[in-house]
Amino acid sequence: EWIDNASLVEFSCRCIGLLLRLHHDQFVGTLSTRETLSALQVKLRDTLHSFRSVVGFNMAAMKHVQALVADESNGSFIDIAEKIAEVKTRAERRAKRKKSGV
Repeated sequence: EWIDNASLVEFSCRCIGLLLRLHHDQFVGTLSTRETLSALQVKLRDTLHSFRSVVGFNMAAMKHVQALVADESNGSFIDIAEKIAEVKTRAERRAKRKKSGV
């Protein structure tokens, strides 16, 4: 039931992982628990695959939105370009002063 509930899938996976780590030998030694674990694995795989595809879709959408925002907000990039040009000009002036010996 918890695996079918979307809000409890992560918690269920963490609990199952903890139980497997703690009681691995007992689970593997008993045929009935191996069958139960196999059924759990199939169910979890399907559920987690659907969540993984949703997360992947959302990540792609966020990257797209980030690119759109970066394209529209060129102001910060222009400010940086002006700052770099200013630093280069100062460096050139210093280099000219050193050559002239002042």
